[in-house]
Amino acid sequence: MEEQISITVEKHPDGYVAHARCLGGLVLGQGDTQEEALADLHSAIEFHKREFVEKATLAPERATTKDPVSQEPSMSY
Repeated sequence: MEEQISITVEKHPDGYVAHARCLGGLVLGQGDTQEEALADLHSAIEFHKREFVEKATLAPERATTKDPVSQEPSMSY
């Protein structure tokens, strides 16, 4: 099932920039045309999902947790 996300495309002097609002502007696409920027963004979103979302789901033991004694972040490897 594909999810719908809100995308913003901005015109800049040197081309277009597209970003997914739900990802806080962390995933961007750029191009000379709106279509190129959207295609680049789509590729970036797929990479983000594959590298960060799916791997986090498959390896929950690598999630950051707080040590209850020191309250400092810790990570298991």
